[in-house]
Amino acid sequence: MRRTPIPSKRPALAVAAVAAALALTAAGPASAADAPVSHVRVVAHLDMADGQRPENITLGPGGSAYVTFAE
Repeated sequence: MRRTPIPSKRPALAVAAVAAALALTAAGPASAADAPVSHVRVVAHLDMADGQRPENITLGPGGSAYVTFAE
């Protein structure tokens, strides 16, 4: 009885991986959508040694910043 070889999916996977890598590296440089932020105000300095590690920063509708900390 003659056996038929099973075709490998590796070449197709390799081609797809190379195409994805080229698509990601072919993109142009990133640029800001708006002008840079001006009149920045520092409200508090965090101490990493005290465990003050910000996890999320969310801006409220009135411009307030809400910060959550990692435990």
